[in-house]
Amino acid sequence: MEVSTSSCRPGGFVVVKSISLIPLTPETHGRDSAGRQNVPRKFSSRFFVGPENCLLDVVWNAVTERTSRYNPVVLYGPSGVGKSHFVGALARRFRDHHPDSKTLLIGGEDFARVYASAVELDSISDLRNKYHNADFFGLDGLESLAHKPAALLELLYTLDSLRQQGRWVFITANSSPVQLQWLTGGLRSRLIGGLTVPVSTLSDSTRSAVIDDMLRERIPGAARQQVEVSLRNGGRLDQGWRTVPDLRLALQQLLDGLASPARGDQPIPERQSSSTPAKQATVREITKSVARYFRLKQSELTGPSRRQGIVHARNVAIYLSRRMTDTSYEKIGLHFGGRDHTTVLHAFQRIASLLADDAKTQQAIRELTEELCET
Repeated sequence: MEVSTSSCRPGGFVVVKSISLIPLTPETHGRDSAGRQNVPRKFSSRFFVGPENCLLDVVWNAVTERTSRYNPVVLYGPSGVGKSHFVGALARRFRDHHPDSKTLLIGGEDFARVYASAVELDSISDLRNKYHNADFFGLDGLESLAHKPAALLELLYTLDSLRQQGRWVFITANSSPVQLQWLTGGLRSRLIGGLTVPVSTLSDSTRSAVIDDMLRERIPGAARQQVEVSLRNGGRLDQGWRTVPDLRLALQQLLDGLASPARGDQPIPERQSSSTPAKQATVREITKSVARYFRLKQSELTGPSRRQGIVHARNVAIYLSRRMTDTSYEKIGLHFGGRDHTTVLHAFQRIASLLADDAKTQQAIRELTEELCET
């Protein structure tokens, strides 16, 4: 059944009068479904559940039970709202209450890749034995299975097995299963037959609480007032920032700007606004300039190479593409070799982190920004 947050009132599931805080442990905070680091641990080690997402409280409390009352649970919403972090925290909470349990978290791309490998190696039975015996199964990124009918069919088999056993199944997606036209009829019916929960961007009250929490964690009390004035009166965190990753990045950029004069550095220009008369650079122009700056080929920046120097230059290009254009993380990822939202976000955050104390990165961003603003 699909339930909106309007059901969170007397007579419904739950009444939320305040914001709930869910701890993100070192195991879950800052890691993706494959265990790779993707979020700097600089701001906020808690997941904020406001009234706009009150059904998450229902799921959080229910997961302490050994068997699932909702099967499966589908969490859907735009990138950056915290679906992956929440599922990771749920897995930790389930293990805390059931230490002997078997939990499995896997990304959609990894699910398809592992399945294809099992077919090639004729080890499907081993794979199913692993998946079908999980007490807690989480698939992060259903959209990664779009137009992969074999992997979707295998997911259907997995869901049926786990549902019959009353196991917990969590799936995240960027849209409601009803809206995913590429889903097979059988899989869609299984998904909407459980509990589908929309995960929304931050409301005003939750957004304010997140900002307060970030300031308490990062800023000493004596300096906090100056930062708060810049944040709330200077328009540096305008109302368009509605996800924790965007707030985190905006705050880091603000702190970089406040710290730069003290070090004798020049502040790094902000993203071009619509009122700025200067020509706005394109992602292609940025890629060309970054490749020339680091003496690389453009194809190396958009290709699969993991060589350290290429990865750093690629991260710089991604950072500038996000700062100087209105291009989304998804479209930037497509330009740089079809990389996913999480990878692009990590690249951006990596450069934002280096800008705090790495002189070479500061110089590169400054010189590239000046060059691109003049072209």
